[in-house]
Formats: sequence, structure tokens, C-alpha cells
Amino acid sequence: MNRNNESGNVLFLILIAVALFAALSYAVTQSTRGGGNADNETKQIQIAQVVQHISEIRTALSRLMIINGCDNTDISFENANWSNGNYDHTPAASVDCQIYHPDGGGVAFRKIDTSLLHNSKSALSTYGQFAFSGGIWIYEADDNNPDLTMMLPHLTEEACLAIQENLNISGSYLTIGNDWLGFINASNMAFDGDYATQFSLSTRRKESCLQLGGSDENYLFFVVLIDN
Repeated sequence: MNRNNESGNVLFLILIAVALFAALSYAVTQSTRGGGNADNETKQIQIAQVVQHISEIRTALSRLMIINGCDNTDISFENANWSNGNYDHTPAASVDCQIYHPDGGGVAFRKIDTSLLHNSKSALSTYGQFAFSGGIWIYEADDNNPDLTMMLPHLTEEACLAIQENLNISGSYLTIGNDWLGFINASNMAFDGDYATQFSLSTRRKESCLQLGGSDENYLFFVVLIDN
């Protein structure tokens, strides 16, 4: 038996094994990277959908007030998909002034994808929901009235800043000591036609990412829809 041939065959097999292992490692690495890119692309799509919904709400609001003649107290966000009736007007709002009604604003009811949210808040009833309030006063010069505000609560810091970037808002997020998140859809915060200050925010921004209570788990994005 030729020992040299045996040694050569063994060495050849070892080299093949090493090459196969290297190829497998490269494939796994590329697959992992691809998955990361896919996750990132999915989040970008979700961010774009959030920004689109903000635009839909703004457009519908303008149409209701300019074309339908709705007053700022007539605007309604009533919808059967809410987890409570806190957005219902008393007396009931005309369908012509309802953002989500087909005969009003015609906006489709949407939720915020959980990939953009902080999972520590998943047990809250407001998790994944947009929120609308007439109880927040966003300070501006000669402005002493609460505004109609759209809010996106329970966001991750990354998602909050990504929304801000998509809306071409420069700078970092704002910070305040108050934590609004526990009150976002409470009956005294959800907009039902009334404006009554519950919280105030001193800023000239009309839309921004906001960190509440100094917590890394408490981010929301707000948009002033009507500056009273």
C-alpha cells in the first residue's frame, strides 16, 4: 500500500472539508445580513405608512373644515375600532365631520405596527393606537389655548426619530418631565369636541418626537392638527 497516496488523499479530503465549511459560513453570514436588511426594509415600510396616515388625517381635516364647514369643535374621531367610547361626541357628531366616516373624511382606521413599538407597553389598551387629544397646550407666541393634537404613543426611540426624519424635522427629540402615556386615551384626554388643558408643552415645534418622564421606554410622536 502506498502511504504517500493515502496521506495525499486524506489531505485532499481535509482541504475539501475546510472549503465547504468556509462556503457554509459565508452563506450563513450572507443570509443573516439579508434578514437584517429585510427587517430594516419592513420597518421603513411601516414608518412610511405612519407618515402617510398623518398626511391622510391632515388632508381629511382640511376638507372637513373648508368644504364641509365643520368647526374645530365639530371634528370627530369616532370609530367602532376604538377600545372605548371616549371619542364619541355628545350629542353625536354629524357624519360630515367624522374623520373616519366614509361620508366624512373617508380615512381608513389604522393601527401602528408593533415592530415600531416598545414591547414593555404591550399590555396597555393604547398599544398600537393613534391618539387624538384636545387637552394639550403646545406653547407658541400669543397662544393660550389647547390644540387638537395627534399622538403616536409607545414608540421605540429608533422609530420615533425615524418618523421625525421622514417628516424632515431637524434636531433630536424633545424631553419633558411629565409622563402623558398613562392618560393618552383617558376620557379627559381623548378628543370629543372639547378643549381643556390637561398638559402643556413649551416648544415652537408643531410636530416632534417627544421623550416623556425621562424614560427610555416612553417615546411618542405628536402632531398639532389645529393650532387654536
